[in-house]
Amino acid sequence: MLTKDNLRAYLRRHWRLLALLILYIFFRPIFEEKLASLLQFFDPSWGSAIVWLGVIVILIALVCTHSLGYEWYLFSQKYSKSFVAILFGLWTYYHFGGAKNSRVIEPYIPCIYYMDIFLVVCACLLIVRVRSYREERARQRALKVRMRQATINGVKEGYQVDQPIRSEDEDLLGRRGEAKSLSEKIFKTDTSKGAFTLGLTAPWGAGKTSFMLVMREYLTKKPSQEVIVMAFNPWMYRKAPNLTQVFFEELSRTLAPYNSDLASAFIRYVRSLLAQESNAWLQLVARLLPQESNEKSITEQYDSLSQEICRLGRKIFIFIDDVDRLDREELVELFVLVRNSSSFPCMSYILAYDKEYVASQLKGCFDQHTHRYLEKIVQVEYALAQITPEQLEQALEMMLEKLEPDYPHLKAEIQSSGIKFEYHLPTLRAVSRLYNLLLSIPRGLKERVSHFDWFIIELIRIQYPLLFGYLRENYVSAFFVNINSQVVMQIGEEGSEDLELYNTTRETVVDFEQYLHENKKELGIDSPYHILELMKKLWGRSREKLIPQANDWGCIGRYFYRTMREGEFDIAEFRQYLSLPLVDGQQHPMKKIIPYLDRICNSSSKDRFIKLIHEIDLRPEEALNMLYIYFYIQSRDEVQRVSAWESNKWINTIREQERGRERKILEDLFSYPDIRKGVFLYVCAVIDLLEQIPIPFTREELEGIKEKLFLEYTQDATSIDPIACYRLWLHCQTYHREKIPGGAIRTIDLEKRSHGMNKRMKEIIEKNIEQLIPYLIHSPLVEAPSNEPKHYKPYSPYPIWTLDQEEINTEISGFEQFISGLNATSSPVIEEFQRFLKKWLGYMDVLGMYLDGSGKRDLYKDLSEHDQYWAQQWQRNGSEYYRGLRQDKRLFFMMLRYRGADEFCFMPFDFKVIQPKNIWDVSTSTEDCAIEL
Repeated sequence: MLTKDNLRAYLRRHWRLLALLILYIFFRPIFEEKLASLLQFFDPSWGSAIVWLGVIVILIALVCTHSLGYEWYLFSQKYSKSFVAILFGLWTYYHFGGAKNSRVIEPYIPCIYYMDIFLVVCACLLIVRVRSYREERARQRALKVRMRQATINGVKEGYQVDQPIRSEDEDLLGRRGEAKSLSEKIFKTDTSKGAFTLGLTAPWGAGKTSFMLVMREYLTKKPSQEVIVMAFNPWMYRKAPNLTQVFFEELSRTLAPYNSDLASAFIRYVRSLLAQESNAWLQLVARLLPQESNEKSITEQYDSLSQEICRLGRKIFIFIDDVDRLDREELVELFVLVRNSSSFPCMSYILAYDKEYVASQLKGCFDQHTHRYLEKIVQVEYALAQITPEQLEQALEMMLEKLEPDYPHLKAEIQSSGIKFEYHLPTLRAVSRLYNLLLSIPRGLKERVSHFDWFIIELIRIQYPLLFGYLRENYVSAFFVNINSQVVMQIGEEGSEDLELYNTTRETVVDFEQYLHENKKELGIDSPYHILELMKKLWGRSREKLIPQANDWGCIGRYFYRTMREGEFDIAEFRQYLSLPLVDGQQHPMKKIIPYLDRICNSSSKDRFIKLIHEIDLRPEEALNMLYIYFYIQSRDEVQRVSAWESNKWINTIREQERGRERKILEDLFSYPDIRKGVFLYVCAVIDLLEQIPIPFTREELEGIKEKLFLEYTQDATSIDPIACYRLWLHCQTYHREKIPGGAIRTIDLEKRSHGMNKRMKEIIEKNIEQLIPYLIHSPLVEAPSNEPKHYKPYSPYPIWTLDQEEINTEISGFEQFISGLNATSSPVIEEFQRFLKKWLGYMDVLGMYLDGSGKRDLYKDLSEHDQYWAQQWQRNGSEYYRGLRQDKRLFFMMLRYRGADEFCFMPFDFKVIQPKNIWDVSTSTEDCAIEL
């Protein structure tokens, strides 16, 4: 659309070309005469014709091969219309004989002239322009396609740029109408007598720039003969020597198209102002500027400028943004400029600033008169309406919808949390900054953190950076960490005595209610209460601990350091293994995870991993794989500690998902050789708790499975570890509670014993007796006072062997007969054990006579110190139990096998060859290494 402004801008861009054209038109005869005389000396030879044709061919070749691409495109964009038109006009004029003697430039080719090269140049320029234009359009279309491809469900990927809204942008705060109304009021304000100043006040990030931009756009659309709009940002010129000079230079450039004399007058005016400055440097700058004679005074220049501005017949609107980014001296200079130096008629100043910041900066200059000073500068303060909670909620909801691809469940968790985010995200800029920060989550952490916890901690990071820094540096000692590795915060008088501490002491734990109130000024916090409510969502006592939430001790570090720390488990990688098929064709089941699990089992992080897998929220299809992993780890563990309760939830998941098929699925799982030991331990634990653990097998079936697994585990007598087999056999015994005088004890249930397992274990012991003898010697679990030297008693692998002669039958053999029948000639271990057992049996006769004789004093001195101590304890505190031992020989031998604090029948013995060992003490070498799980 052709307007006066567009025409003026065109003339400014092409004035040189137009000047040459006008000169040629006015002085055409002279140009043609000079050109004709010059062309008379031109030699149209074959050589020149060949060169001429060569230039044309080169131009055409370059165009055809796209060699004249971007550079000529830029040239054609800048000069194509005018240059091509003038060039084509000259060619037409000279080609058709418009110039005298122009045909002397005819080469040897008929009807073709050297001047025709101008036509070739015009054609090349047009072709390049058209082709480059089409390529540019194609690039734009491709860019739009890429932008659409980078959009998921209508949400653009990438960061959100913090920029003011324009007329076509969505007005989330509904301020566009308000801005236009305010602009109209300012436009109608009578400024013929002096300038008008309006202060647009709002906190940082509250939308002042967007509001001013709408006002500028509205005023710019007014007829150009009525308004002049200028935007000035003093923050962009902070390094300039003088803000006043920069302002008037910008004002001069803005007014130059309308009145060049007025623009020059402002330059002279600012020079005079600088000359009056007390600063020596500014005076030097003023002297270096061009000087004129008969210089007017500042007052005279001010009056002259005022008159010229009034004659201009336009209202001047000057928008000054980012005032609240200036320091104290710059603020004073700007306000002096607005109030005194440039307070001309027909001018309106619109300043945008945070009033609290400006007042705090000016307080050092004017003390208690700060607000009065501002009243002298700003005639009207227009406070932007505060953003409502509903508007912030709408902005937050839009942000969460954009984050949906990366944070799938975050929106629902945020909405159900009940947190009032208007206290933490007071502006749209804060929402935008949080959005960008959430997009910056490290790729390796996206699946390794709780998205809700990450959101809250990133909110603390960006809105309360000093508090975040304190938490990051002190979280190790500032929180309670209980025995379950749950991180809990202390709030006020909330009791913590019932918390079993894991790695913190009560002296170092921080009372966050007290800390936030005492340090709210240093931390930059207005409301400690709302911060506490935010933190309780993460570390409150009532919140369940789950991995990988921030209230899990093993995971909290990654939230503060934005990376996996040494020793932390990679849940995302572990879930990849969980999603693998249990059997991959003919390959080993779960073959890809075996090296991974072996590395964990050989590290000190195994206990942490075992605890972790019970806390992971599994999908139903992952339960079977989790069972395999758990059984495999237990198969690698030397210490038997399987709990049926831990595995039961996975069994139940399989039952619910595979109704009617769970029995077959479990039977197939139990058949895998590499998890045989873990399954065996699980079945033993289930048998002990069968009435409480639902499983699709009867007790008899479980007993059969147990025996089958044990026999398979011990089938290769040449490669098995007899100690591990013995430990496993001890662990798998079925127990029941049996009443005794004064109480009850847990003993082996002979009715539930496995004949096949006992037979196989007997074979292993007989074949490896010398290796197993150290494990057949027990020392007291609780040493009696002054138990020197060491006291011991033998242990017969019951119910394979027994020390009670009355129990010997076809299945239970006599332990004394078995040991005494061993060949000790070639084995010092067997020989020493035989001597020990013989001495102990003699001691048993003494102990028996002591019990039968109602504790005769003469036999008491023959008891070991350990048994003397416990005999006194029995007589004093357990007379019923003591009488039962004297009267019931079966109870006596039952107590020989009993392991407890008050066990007896220990005598001193100095072993020279044998080193007695506890079968449950397993010394395995583990390496400390960081496991990424």
